[in-house]
Amino acid sequence: MTPQQELKCLIIIQNAAGAAGLFAAGLAQLPTLDKTPITSVLATMARSLGDVFDRPLLEADAQKLAANLLAGRPLRPASQWAIGWVPVFGNALNGATASGLATGLGWSLVRALDRGESLLAE
Repeated sequence: MTPQQELKCLIIIQNAAGAAGLFAAGLAQLPTLDKTPITSVLATMARSLGDVFDRPLLEADAQKLAANLLAGRPLRPASQWAIGWVPVFGNALNGATASGLATGLGWSLVRALDRGESLLAE
């Protein structure tokens, strides 16, 4: 990965993490309503990261990838149901977990793209 690619990835991931965190924090008291916007943010992140590595993803593939990535993370819904309903604290916790999740998934995706790995199961 070139330094330019790394910088582009950093900017994309930070923007996605911020957006995911804002959606999650804003919708903390309505636990499952943030899934759709966060999935959309992750799909946009995946498409943008794919473009950095000249591996474009179709919108449908990016949505599928984002949904699959979210499905494998059971801790976030657990924190939403346990603490998300508490005003202010729940908002902060949900925002932080969604932001951290987007960051981790973004850098995992960057590593896979950099290695030339297949992103979708055949």
